[in-house]
Amino acid sequence: MTPEPTVPAPYRALVVEDEETSRLLISRAVEKAGFTVLTAGDGEEAIRLFEKLRPDLVTTDLALPKADGRAVVRAVQRLSPATPIIVISAVESAESTSMLFERPVFACLKKPVEPGDLLAALRRAREQIASNPRPAASTGWYDRLAR
Repeated sequence: MTPEPTVPAPYRALVVEDEETSRLLISRAVEKAGFTVLTAGDGEEAIRLFEKLRPDLVTTDLALPKADGRAVVRAVQRLSPATPIIVISAVESAESTSMLFERPVFACLKKPVEPGDLLAALRRAREQIASNPRPAASTGWYDRLAR
């Protein structure tokens, strides 16, 4: 019996985390919430991927090599203000994390992140994305990835 081909989720997310184990765990939760996952291990790579592919959601750590999470958030907010951003950080509280940004982010979660909290935030973000569809120009992202 031939397995059916995997159909990509209708939404895509960029998971930005320099620690490989955390990146894998967050990616699994993001997939479970119904997103196709792209990953970046540093801030510069994240910004390049976002500029090229414009994913529907971004999760990012704050402490990243090459460009920190604040730079990632600023770039995403500049390029696509409606894109939900979930910050996952070891900073003491969500309130202190959210005060680091000029404009609010979708959610701030403290490391180690509780899986239920992450899934809840991802599902809320997915609902927001579904209610605000992007223009047709954002389709064809698989083709742009191959370039």
